[in-house]
Amino acid sequence: MSWEGITAIATSTTVVVALGVPLMLWLLTKPKVYLLDASSRGWFYIYKGEEIIGVRFLVSLRLRNCGTENTTITTKFVSSNGLIFHPIEKSLELEGRGTFRDFTLIFDSDNVKKQFLKEGQTLEGILSLEPWGNRRLGFGSKTLTAKLNIPENQGERMSQ
Repeated sequence: MSWEGITAIATSTTVVVALGVPLMLWLLTKPKVYLLDASSRGWFYIYKGEEIIGVRFLVSLRLRNCGTENTTITTKFVSSNGLIFHPIEKSLELEGRGTFRDFTLIFDSDNVKKQFLKEGQTLEGILSLEPWGNRRLGFGSKTLTAKLNIPENQGERMSQ
């Protein structure tokens, strides 16, 4: 083997190591968020005077970030009939390094009138969480989801 061939192999190996190691370290330190628990506390009507102007419900979450970087998480809830609810708090902050954290999200909608949710009806749908920078090594999903059935709980309005 000639010196040119040996030099080419050594240079290629150096470039692969120089680019590959930082890339792997970056991938391994990125946030890796797990949704450990999601439960609802019930939905209730929002009133303006005597008029029903919308629906509000609360969801309790338990999350864990196994990466070393902090992350910001955006959420939404899509009901089985296509209604989209966004939380009052626009995003959640979750520190890294194995941090566990509990959140209570308040989803509020002023465009869901009484005709969409009748008394006694259960609100069914998918809670979707999108952590910023969530680790993904070519497979899996960057979105965490949980199917929720949210029963009516008009008494929850009084505790707010």
